[in-house]
Amino acid sequence: MLRAVDPSPRPALDLAPRSARTLAVLGTGPQAREHVRYACLVHEFDEVLIGGRDEAKAAAIADDLVREGLPARGTTIPAALAAAEVVCAATSTVDPIVRPGDGPAGRHATTPGDRTTAR
Repeated sequence: MLRAVDPSPRPALDLAPRSARTLAVLGTGPQAREHVRYACLVHEFDEVLIGGRDEAKAAAIADDLVREGLPARGTTIPAALAAAEVVCAATSTVDPIVRPGDGPAGRHATTPGDRTTAR
């Protein structure tokens, strides 16, 4: 997995293949919502997977985004990683949610801020 650190999903979208149709946004807070909204403005996704440690929270956010007309579906982080072509981690947690070897090789992942130096 190729990883870029940036406060927005833009690098993931710039580096993603134009043919990519499935986006995973990891996180269940305000960052995740805004990442989905922005990503869907600048790239045509058939499906946006909201991956969360709490699947009920992921589903609730996805339901809100569906009401806005976005193709969102809540799921677990592992399921989102397995299915997505583009991954944006949108969370303020300092605990790792993606580890080396998670998800298929060749995916691009963007994280908004690198907190590894703070530990």
